[in-house]
Amino acid sequence: MPQIPHHDPVRHASVSQASIKDVALEAGVHFSTVSKALRNHPRIALSTRERVRAAAARLGYTPNQVYQALTARRSNATAVLAPPRMVFVSNRPNEATFANTAHMRYFLAGVRHQAERLGYQCDLLLVGDEALTASDVARRLESPHTDGLIIGAFVPHLRLVEFDWDRYPLVKIDSAFMLPRAAMVSNDQMQMLRSAYDHGRRLGYRRIGMAIGRIDDQNTHGLYSSGLFLSEDLHNAEPIAPLYFGHSEDTRAIGRRLAKWIRAHRIDLVLCNWTNIRDLLGAGGLRSPADIACACLALSDPDPSLAGILANHHAIGCKVAEALALVLQGQAIPMASVTYVPGAWQDGASAPAIHAAAR
Repeated sequence: MPQIPHHDPVRHASVSQASIKDVALEAGVHFSTVSKALRNHPRIALSTRERVRAAAARLGYTPNQVYQALTARRSNATAVLAPPRMVFVSNRPNEATFANTAHMRYFLAGVRHQAERLGYQCDLLLVGDEALTASDVARRLESPHTDGLIIGAFVPHLRLVEFDWDRYPLVKIDSAFMLPRAAMVSNDQMQMLRSAYDHGRRLGYRRIGMAIGRIDDQNTHGLYSSGLFLSEDLHNAEPIAPLYFGHSEDTRAIGRRLAKWIRAHRIDLVLCNWTNIRDLLGAGGLRSPADIACACLALSDPDPSLAGILANHHAIGCKVAEALALVLQGQAIPMASVTYVPGAWQDGASAPAIHAAAR
């Protein structure tokens, strides 16, 4: 009776030719890092290069010599011409919309500031235009060559182009709702809400309510709401149901809902993450601070007329550039890691201190 050949899984794995992605998984790095590490790229840390080489040896990985030669030739041809390239990707539809969004400008400025210090260039790519296809995005990332991506605070209600973002090493600013999973840098919305609530209490307000965009709270996994519930509990305050409104609602509709909610709950201070909170109140027939005090949870710039939390968007940009540089250098960053950047309270005319007798 003929002998059945013994099947050795280890031998079979080596014979079946491990891929560069197998080595990346074994070493805990992105596949682009494997290629650079095996070419002894100086931007990849020595410890990472050694880890990648050890993983490649264990798996019996053999580099594609033709591909390696072409890559080396390309690298030699472009090394003097341009620094390695990060791309800040936003799903805003055009440059005018991007420029009119203050926090996006600060995110990008922070990324570019830190990228330049670390020896990278950073370009902006807007993918919210309905006419832009996945193939268009691929071409713009490939020419010139892109080393890594920053998913720059994608907004769920704007266009989300279908593209395999996982093709590149990446780090996110917010954008927790979308794949792929990656390390993320974000405002600390829970801390910002708690800080605003605490300062409101110190100023003499006792019936503090939160009115925010529903998508904004969902996109942060409910951190604003969590901060409110925790603040009410810590201050032993009567819970006040939050008011959530949609981005598609017009100013008048939101204003009417705000006024009705404020009167129903006898609110004396409104916390809102939209900078046009005074306009929204005005649409409901309320003046601030004459009729109702208000504070913004996400100020991009100091505003003496509007109290609230000054969000450090520039620092977020700097930190996400640092994180992507570490990924590009082969440092393993846990995919589920989130770096939260706190905000700082600033006083403003919209929430003046009140005396106990006035309450």
